[in-house]
Amino acid sequence: MTAETTTPEPRKSRVAGARVEWLDALRGLAAFTVLLGHGGCMLWTTMDGFYSRTLHVGHVAVISFFAISGYVIPMSMERSPSLQVFWIRRFWRLYPAYGVTLVMAVGLVAAGRSVPNQGEPSLLMLPLDLAMIRGSVSAPIVAGAWTLWVEMVFYGLVSLMWISGLNKRPAAVAWSLMFLSFGLRRYAPGLNLLTGGYHSWELLLYLAIMSVGTCLHRLDRGELRPVYAYGTLAGLLLLLARIVQVSAFDPYAPARYVGDIRWEFDASLTGDPHAPARLMGVVVFLLARQLCHVEIPRLFLWLGRISYSLYLVHPVVIAGIGPVGPRPLTLLVWVAVSLVVAALSYRFIEAPAERLGRSLTSSSRVRPAGAPTSASLAVEAG
Repeated sequence: MTAETTTPEPRKSRVAGARVEWLDALRGLAAFTVLLGHGGCMLWTTMDGFYSRTLHVGHVAVISFFAISGYVIPMSMERSPSLQVFWIRRFWRLYPAYGVTLVMAVGLVAAGRSVPNQGEPSLLMLPLDLAMIRGSVSAPIVAGAWTLWVEMVFYGLVSLMWISGLNKRPAAVAWSLMFLSFGLRRYAPGLNLLTGGYHSWELLLYLAIMSVGTCLHRLDRGELRPVYAYGTLAGLLLLLARIVQVSAFDPYAPARYVGDIRWEFDASLTGDPHAPARLMGVVVFLLARQLCHVEIPRLFLWLGRISYSLYLVHPVVIAGIGPVGPRPLTLLVWVAVSLVVAALSYRFIEAPAERLGRSLTSSSRVRPAGAPTSASLAVEAG
């Protein structure tokens, strides 16, 4: 047992159908918020300006997604018999719905329709889109799939942590990521390495948010001392609050050149609309975590089940339908059709593919220690 671990009383969450209720509710509300945000910005052009002056609610939802992944993915990996099994199940969990959405997005491009927040169509980039990693160099053709690149980086990080034994020291990993993010933002804020349209320090910050989510899950399972979990959380909140302050008040600084790399202080860092959203996204996750004993209405649980498909397909639905009348009516139609398409995607693509992934790996002779509980199965369903 390491210095970080102990055996405090585990925190139990309500589970419905082998899924943790508060996590599903947060997933569902986050995906629905992204849908409303994208639809609203398409119909009311003033919303982008409103977001930049106040709070970008779509990014709040994305940060909540990252915190959820940090909470569930490391535990899902440890419940898997091997890394190979984990990656196979992740593939079947994520790729089939993504692949169908990619085909739909390419079809719309071929038909001359523009998908909101979509990257430039390119045959050269298509292999990266197929591999779900185009977010490392530019905006993907599947709008919003840049977050999947962040997820892939986190999966790789967690895999390395498991191999090296650092998975038992999530607080140390989280602090390291926070310091690296702070250092890059201070000394090389314009560095953009394998991050597409955002900065390297932001990628490290997203990974730090995920790692803090891991700390909270280990705390809830009685595997991490509260002083380490809450100390790491406090450090993250202070860092995020600091970024909000710096984004609002730091002056521009001149660009500097080191070798062939241009290191610059991006002007967008001043008044960065995502700075308060990152802080609020973590706060929303913490508030949702307090609902672990509350019975969640079925509507929110249903939204949680279809949240991944809803997050993927709604930009394609918006582009495919286009305006159908007055703007409120158009938004209502976009929302209704997106929900229907997401539900069909979950029913006929996501769920069967996930079952297939489990069946393909169920014959493994190596089993995780201990019989899995309903809560652990819910974690793997994340």
